[in-house]
Amino acid sequence: AALRGMNEPAILQTRNARCACGSGRKFKHCCGEASSPARAASVERTSSLLPASPPRAAALNAEAVRLYLAGRRADALPLLHEAHALAPEDPEVLNNLGSLLREERQLEEAIVCHHRALRLRPDFPEAHCNLGNALLDYGRLEEADLCFRTALKQRPDFPAALVNHGNVLRQRGRAEEAIANYRRALELDPRIAFAIAGDWTPTVA
Repeated sequence: AALRGMNEPAILQTRNARCACGSGRKFKHCCGEASSPARAASVERTSSLLPASPPRAAALNAEAVRLYLAGRRADALPLLHEAHALAPEDPEVLNNLGSLLREERQLEEAIVCHHRALRLRPDFPEAHCNLGNALLDYGRLEEADLCFRTALKQRPDFPAALVNHGNVLRQRGRAEEAIANYRRALELDPRIAFAIAGDWTPTVA
């Protein structure tokens, strides 16, 4: 069976990434803390710091991030749909929505979301990576290959893109190149060893 691509956690929120609520702090020190007062204030803060998106849409997106990281994907998806309805041209919302739609196996809808995100923001390696995942799931190997290459051109130190491109290389019989990708990904982030070993469930650690 074809290997399933590894979602890039940063499209939603990694614990070491800047918090989606707009505080400027790392997620793990902000809304990622279960008892953090920042979580309670995230809606107001997001409203004031993300003017490109309607305040409620930005707040919904931030809450969807929190729910996804808490393992509540089913609760996060409706919030992203609502955020998208309020801010249909927000590339972050589109990319997040596309990522979750892919996990729900709604591949055509996911591909549309990622394409729209990239039309709005071409320099968006996470969206290129996640579009590649959806295309790979669809069996569109050459298009997926191009997406992962583009993601790596924009962000060479991108572990998930290296792993996912390695998957494509393996399927195309280019084992040595795939191994080089996996080794580089492990150097950058040893936590993704589970993916290379065959567990393709996305991580949010």
